[in-house]
Amino acid sequence: MSFISIVVKQFRVKQWVKNLFVFIPLFVAGQIGETDKLIRTIYAFLFFCAASSMIYIINDIVDLEKDKLHPEKSKRPIASGKLSVQTAWLLVVLLAIIVFPVQYLFLAATLPFIAAYVFQNFLYSYYFKKIAILDVSFIAVGFVLRVLVGVAANGLPFSHWLIIMTFCISMLLALGKRKGEIQLNIDNGNKRHSLNGYNEPLINALQIIFLTVTVVVYIMYTFFNEYYQGNKNLLFYSTFFVILGLMRYMQLSFVFNNIESPTDILLKDKFILFTVLSWGAYLGLITYFI
Repeated sequence: MSFISIVVKQFRVKQWVKNLFVFIPLFVAGQIGETDKLIRTIYAFLFFCAASSMIYIINDIVDLEKDKLHPEKSKRPIASGKLSVQTAWLLVVLLAIIVFPVQYLFLAATLPFIAAYVFQNFLYSYYFKKIAILDVSFIAVGFVLRVLVGVAANGLPFSHWLIIMTFCISMLLALGKRKGEIQLNIDNGNKRHSLNGYNEPLINALQIIFLTVTVVVYIMYTFFNEYYQGNKNLLFYSTFFVILGLMRYMQLSFVFNNIESPTDILLKDKFILFTVLSWGAYLGLITYFI
Protein backbone atom coordinates (compact mmCIF):
# COMPACT_ATOMS: atom_id res chain seq x y z
CA MET A 1 0.00 0.00 0.00
CA SER A 2 1.41 3.40 -1.00
CA PHE A 3 1.96 6.19 1.52
CA ILE A 4 -0.84 8.23 -0.10
CA SER A 5 -3.27 5.32 0.29
CA ILE A 6 -2.27 4.93 3.93
CA VAL A 7 -2.83 8.65 4.59
CA VAL A 8 -6.22 8.60 2.82
CA LYS A 9 -7.24 5.62 4.93
CA GLN A 10 -6.06 7.36 8.10
CA PHE A 11 -8.02 10.49 7.15
CA ARG A 12 -11.11 8.23 7.00
CA VAL A 13 -12.41 9.87 3.85
CA LYS A 14 -15.48 7.62 3.93
CA GLN A 15 -16.51 9.35 7.16
CA TRP A 16 -16.56 12.71 5.39
CA VAL A 17 -20.12 11.91 4.33
CA LYS A 18 -21.10 13.12 7.83
CA ASN A 19 -19.80 16.56 6.94
CA LEU A 20 -22.44 16.91 4.21
CA PHE A 21 -24.61 18.28 7.04
CA VAL A 22 -22.76 21.54 6.29
CA PHE A 23 -24.77 21.85 3.05
CA ILE A 24 -28.20 21.42 4.68
CA PRO A 25 -28.81 25.08 5.66
CA LEU A 26 -27.98 26.36 2.17
CA PHE A 27 -30.09 23.63 0.57
CA VAL A 28 -33.22 24.21 2.65
CA ALA A 29 -32.79 27.99 2.31
CA GLY A 30 -33.32 27.58 -1.43
CA GLN A 31 -29.97 29.17 -2.26
CA ILE A 32 -27.83 26.21 -3.33
CA GLY A 33 -27.89 27.56 -6.89
CA GLU A 34 -26.12 30.78 -5.91
CA THR A 35 -22.54 30.15 -6.99
CA ASP A 36 -20.74 32.36 -4.47
CA LYS A 37 -22.63 30.87 -1.54
CA LEU A 38 -22.15 27.34 -2.84
CA ILE A 39 -18.39 27.92 -3.15
CA ARG A 40 -18.21 29.23 0.43
CA THR A 41 -20.12 26.17 1.63
CA ILE A 42 -17.73 23.88 -0.24
CA TYR A 43 -14.83 25.65 1.48
CA ALA A 44 -16.59 25.14 4.82
CA PHE A 45 -17.08 21.46 4.01
CA LEU A 46 -13.40 21.01 3.17
CA PHE A 47 -12.27 22.81 6.32
CA PHE A 48 -14.56 20.62 8.39
CA CYS A 49 -13.17 17.52 6.67
CA ALA A 50 -9.65 18.65 7.62
CA ALA A 51 -10.76 19.20 11.22
CA SER A 52 -12.51 15.84 11.48
CA SER A 53 -9.53 13.99 9.97
CA MET A 54 -7.25 15.74 12.45
CA ILE A 55 -9.47 14.52 15.29
CA TYR A 56 -9.51 10.96 13.91
CA ILE A 57 -5.71 10.92 13.92
CA ILE A 58 -5.49 12.23 17.49
CA ASN A 59 -8.09 9.68 18.59
CA ASP A 60 -6.12 6.85 17.03
CA ILE A 61 -2.91 8.03 18.70
CA VAL A 62 -4.64 8.22 22.10
CA ASP A 63 -6.25 4.77 21.66
CA LEU A 64 -3.22 3.13 20.06
CA GLU A 65 -2.69 0.37 22.63
CA LYS A 66 -6.39 -0.47 22.89
CA ASP A 67 -6.83 -0.46 19.11
CA LYS A 68 -4.05 -3.03 18.74
CA LEU A 69 -6.29 -5.51 20.60
CA HIS A 70 -9.43 -4.80 18.56
CA PRO A 71 -10.28 -7.16 15.66
CA GLU A 72 -11.15 -4.28 13.30
CA LYS A 73 -9.43 -1.19 14.70
CA SER A 74 -6.11 -3.05 14.72
CA LYS A 75 -6.18 -2.73 10.92
CA ARG A 76 -6.05 1.06 11.06
CA PRO A 77 -2.77 2.59 9.82
CA ILE A 78 -1.45 3.73 13.21
CA ALA A 79 -2.50 0.63 15.15
CA SER A 80 -1.11 -1.68 12.44
CA GLY A 81 2.21 0.16 12.34
CA LYS A 82 1.83 1.25 8.71
CA LEU A 83 1.85 4.87 9.87
CA SER A 84 4.24 5.87 12.64
CA VAL A 85 3.09 8.00 15.55
CA GLN A 86 5.65 10.66 14.59
CA THR A 87 4.28 10.88 11.05
CA ALA A 88 0.76 10.96 12.42
CA TRP A 89 1.59 13.97 14.60
CA LEU A 90 3.12 15.69 11.57
CA LEU A 91 -0.16 15.18 9.71
CA VAL A 92 -2.00 16.67 12.69
CA VAL A 93 0.18 19.79 12.46
CA LEU A 94 -0.41 20.13 8.71
CA LEU A 95 -4.16 19.75 9.13
CA ALA A 96 -4.14 22.24 12.01
CA ILE A 97 -2.55 24.81 9.69
CA ILE A 98 -5.42 24.28 7.25
CA VAL A 99 -8.08 24.33 9.95
CA PHE A 100 -6.93 27.50 11.72
CA PRO A 101 -4.76 30.08 9.85
CA VAL A 102 -5.85 29.09 6.32
CA GLN A 103 -9.51 28.97 7.28
CA TYR A 104 -9.19 32.36 8.99
CA LEU A 105 -7.93 33.84 5.72
CA PHE A 106 -10.61 32.31 3.49
CA LEU A 107 -13.70 31.87 5.67
CA ALA A 108 -13.24 33.45 9.08
CA ALA A 109 -16.97 33.29 9.93
CA THR A 110 -16.88 29.50 10.25
CA LEU A 111 -13.73 29.37 12.37
CA PRO A 112 -15.39 29.70 15.81
CA PHE A 113 -17.68 26.74 15.14
CA ILE A 114 -14.97 24.48 13.71
CA ALA A 115 -12.68 25.50 16.57
CA ALA A 116 -15.49 24.56 18.96
CA TYR A 117 -15.76 21.19 17.19
CA VAL A 118 -12.01 20.58 17.59
CA PHE A 119 -12.09 21.63 21.26
CA GLN A 120 -15.10 19.48 22.16
CA ASN A 121 -13.51 16.50 20.44
CA PHE A 122 -10.32 16.99 22.45
CA LEU A 123 -12.49 16.83 25.56
CA TYR A 124 -14.29 13.81 24.15
CA SER A 125 -11.09 11.95 23.22
CA TYR A 126 -9.37 12.47 26.53
CA TYR A 127 -12.28 12.25 28.98
CA PHE A 128 -15.95 12.39 28.02
CA LYS A 129 -15.96 9.34 25.75
CA LYS A 130 -15.60 7.33 28.96
CA ILE A 131 -18.88 8.61 30.41
CA ALA A 132 -22.15 7.04 29.27
CA ILE A 133 -24.79 9.46 27.90
CA LEU A 134 -22.25 12.29 27.68
CA ASP A 135 -20.28 10.34 25.08
CA VAL A 136 -23.19 10.17 22.61
CA SER A 137 -24.23 13.73 23.50
CA PHE A 138 -20.81 15.02 22.43
CA ILE A 139 -21.18 13.16 19.12
CA ALA A 140 -24.61 14.74 18.55
CA VAL A 141 -23.28 18.22 19.33
CA GLY A 142 -20.66 17.62 16.64
CA PHE A 143 -23.43 17.28 14.05
CA VAL A 144 -25.14 20.40 15.34
CA LEU A 145 -21.86 22.27 14.85
CA ARG A 146 -21.73 21.01 11.25
CA VAL A 147 -25.10 22.61 10.60
CA LEU A 148 -24.02 25.83 12.32
CA VAL A 149 -20.91 25.94 10.13
CA GLY A 150 -23.18 25.77 7.09
CA VAL A 151 -25.23 28.63 8.51
CA ALA A 152 -22.17 30.76 9.33
CA ALA A 153 -20.50 30.21 5.94
CA ASN A 154 -23.10 32.43 4.28
CA GLY A 155 -24.68 34.32 7.18
CA LEU A 156 -27.94 32.42 6.74
CA PRO A 157 -30.84 32.58 9.19
CA PHE A 158 -31.41 29.26 10.89
CA SER A 159 -34.36 27.47 12.37
CA HIS A 160 -34.18 26.27 15.97
CA TRP A 161 -36.29 23.32 14.85
CA LEU A 162 -33.48 22.28 12.49
CA ILE A 163 -30.92 22.44 15.31
CA ILE A 164 -33.07 20.37 17.69
CA MET A 165 -33.87 17.84 14.97
CA THR A 166 -30.19 17.47 14.07
CA PHE A 167 -29.32 16.81 17.70
CA CYS A 168 -32.09 14.23 18.16
CA ILE A 169 -31.43 12.22 15.00
CA SER A 170 -27.70 12.26 15.80
CA MET A 171 -28.44 10.91 19.29
CA LEU A 172 -30.55 8.16 17.72
CA LEU A 173 -27.73 7.12 15.39
CA ALA A 174 -25.02 7.37 18.06
CA LEU A 175 -27.04 5.18 20.41
CA GLY A 176 -27.43 2.64 17.60
CA LYS A 177 -23.65 2.49 17.31
CA ARG A 178 -23.31 1.90 21.05
CA LYS A 179 -25.89 -0.86 20.80
CA GLY A 180 -23.84 -2.53 18.10
CA GLU A 181 -20.72 -2.30 20.25
CA ILE A 182 -22.54 -3.99 23.14
CA GLN A 183 -23.60 -6.81 20.83
CA LEU A 184 -19.99 -7.34 19.79
CA ASN A 185 -19.37 -8.18 23.45
CA ILE A 186 -15.64 -7.49 23.38
CA ASP A 187 -14.32 -8.40 26.82
CA ASN A 188 -10.62 -8.73 26.12
CA GLY A 189 -9.67 -5.50 27.84
CA ASN A 190 -10.62 -3.44 24.79
CA LYS A 191 -14.25 -2.82 25.64
CA ARG A 192 -15.26 0.85 25.39
CA HIS A 193 -15.32 2.21 28.95
CA SER A 194 -18.65 4.04 28.54
CA LEU A 195 -20.39 0.77 27.65
CA ASN A 196 -20.41 -0.05 31.36
CA GLY A 197 -23.18 2.53 31.63
CA TYR A 198 -25.37 1.03 28.92
CA ASN A 199 -27.37 -2.10 28.29
CA GLU A 200 -29.69 -3.02 25.42
CA PRO A 201 -32.99 -2.24 27.22
CA LEU A 202 -31.73 1.26 28.09
CA ILE A 203 -30.51 1.95 24.56
CA ASN A 204 -33.76 0.59 23.06
CA ALA A 205 -35.77 2.94 25.29
CA LEU A 206 -33.57 5.93 24.46
CA GLN A 207 -33.74 5.16 20.74
CA ILE A 208 -37.53 5.12 20.87
CA ILE A 209 -37.52 8.46 22.70
CA PHE A 210 -35.23 10.13 20.18
CA LEU A 211 -37.04 8.55 17.22
CA THR A 212 -40.33 10.00 18.48
CA VAL A 213 -38.88 13.43 19.19
CA THR A 214 -37.16 13.51 15.78
CA VAL A 215 -40.42 12.85 13.94
CA VAL A 216 -42.37 15.37 16.03
CA VAL A 217 -39.72 18.07 15.65
CA TYR A 218 -39.49 17.49 11.89
CA ILE A 219 -43.25 17.91 11.59
CA MET A 220 -43.02 21.12 13.62
CA TYR A 221 -40.18 22.24 11.34
CA THR A 222 -42.37 21.79 8.25
CA PHE A 223 -45.12 23.95 9.78
CA PHE A 224 -43.22 26.61 11.70
CA ASN A 225 -39.95 27.20 9.82
CA GLU A 226 -40.36 30.87 8.97
CA TYR A 227 -37.14 30.93 6.94
CA TYR A 228 -38.07 28.23 4.42
CA GLN A 229 -38.22 29.76 0.93
CA GLY A 230 -39.92 26.95 -1.01
CA ASN A 231 -43.50 25.71 -1.24
CA LYS A 232 -44.54 25.53 2.41
CA ASN A 233 -47.82 23.82 1.56
CA LEU A 234 -45.91 20.79 0.24
CA LEU A 235 -43.07 20.72 2.76
CA PHE A 236 -45.08 18.65 5.26
CA TYR A 237 -45.24 15.69 2.85
CA SER A 238 -41.46 15.28 3.01
CA THR A 239 -42.17 13.83 6.48
CA PHE A 240 -43.12 10.51 4.87
CA PHE A 241 -39.57 9.97 3.59
CA VAL A 242 -38.17 10.81 7.03
CA ILE A 243 -40.51 8.34 8.74
CA LEU A 244 -39.74 5.57 6.23
CA GLY A 245 -35.99 6.05 6.66
CA LEU A 246 -36.24 6.03 10.45
CA MET A 247 -38.48 2.94 10.40
CA ARG A 248 -35.90 1.10 8.30
CA TYR A 249 -33.11 2.16 10.65
CA MET A 250 -35.05 0.86 13.65
CA GLN A 251 -35.74 -2.38 11.78
CA LEU A 252 -32.02 -2.83 11.18
CA SER A 253 -31.31 -2.08 14.84
CA PHE A 254 -34.09 -4.07 16.51
CA VAL A 255 -34.81 -6.95 14.11
CA PHE A 256 -31.57 -7.60 12.24
CA ASN A 257 -29.22 -6.42 15.02
CA ASN A 258 -27.12 -4.49 12.50
CA ILE A 259 -23.91 -3.49 14.26
CA GLU A 260 -22.41 -1.34 11.51
CA SER A 261 -21.79 2.37 11.96
CA PRO A 262 -24.49 4.79 10.70
CA THR A 263 -22.17 5.87 7.87
CA ASP A 264 -21.77 2.27 6.67
CA ILE A 265 -25.52 1.69 6.91
CA LEU A 266 -26.22 4.80 4.82
CA LEU A 267 -23.76 3.73 2.13
CA LYS A 268 -24.73 0.04 2.08
CA ASP A 269 -28.44 -0.20 2.84
CA LYS A 270 -30.38 0.44 -0.36
CA PHE A 271 -33.65 1.15 1.46
CA ILE A 272 -32.20 3.94 3.61
CA LEU A 273 -30.16 5.33 0.71
CA PHE A 274 -33.33 5.41 -1.40
CA THR A 275 -35.30 7.28 1.27
CA VAL A 276 -32.51 9.82 1.80
CA LEU A 277 -32.15 10.46 -1.93
CA SER A 278 -35.93 10.62 -2.37
CA TRP A 279 -36.21 13.10 0.51
CA GLY A 280 -33.48 15.25 -1.08
CA ALA A 281 -35.08 15.06 -4.54
CA TYR A 282 -38.54 15.93 -3.20
CA LEU A 283 -37.24 18.81 -1.11
CA GLY A 284 -35.23 20.08 -4.08
CA LEU A 285 -38.33 19.90 -6.29
CA ILE A 286 -40.61 21.87 -3.99
CA THR A 287 -37.88 24.33 -2.98
CA TYR A 288 -36.49 25.22 -6.39
CA PHE A 289 -39.09 24.28 -9.03
CA ILE A 290 -42.62 24.44 -7.59
